[in-house]
Amino acid sequence: MTAGRIHVVGASGSGTTTLGAALAQAMGVPHQDSDHFFWLPTDPPFTTQRSQEERVAMLKAALPADESWVISGSLLSWGREVEDRFDLIVFLYLDPEIRMARSIAREQARFGAGSRPAATCTRPTRRS
Repeated sequence: MTAGRIHVVGASGSGTTTLGAALAQAMGVPHQDSDHFFWLPTDPPFTTQRSQEERVAMLKAALPADESWVISGSLLSWGREVEDRFDLIVFLYLDPEIRMARSIAREQARFGAGSRPAATCTRPTRRS
């Protein structure tokens, strides 16, 4: 497989991270996931966003214009500054029922079998 700069995107639960990691491994290049840049490491995870300035700076450093890599996940509304670096954008579509089942299973694995993601989610906090 020829190396390049690939963005794998799709709705939550569509398999962007799984495909992105597999592509990167097959190509022998680094894989990044947008969640790493968007969210601060917290316990529980995914509760506090990084500032846009911080995430864009991290993203630019991790995705050099002159090297090969794969990034998965959404950069919508905050990653425009690296869009011109992509050689290929892969959009994944998966039946919404399958995606929702995957998303629920993932959230229950993260937060416990009793969690009800759609009913218990709160608005994430932003760090300025």
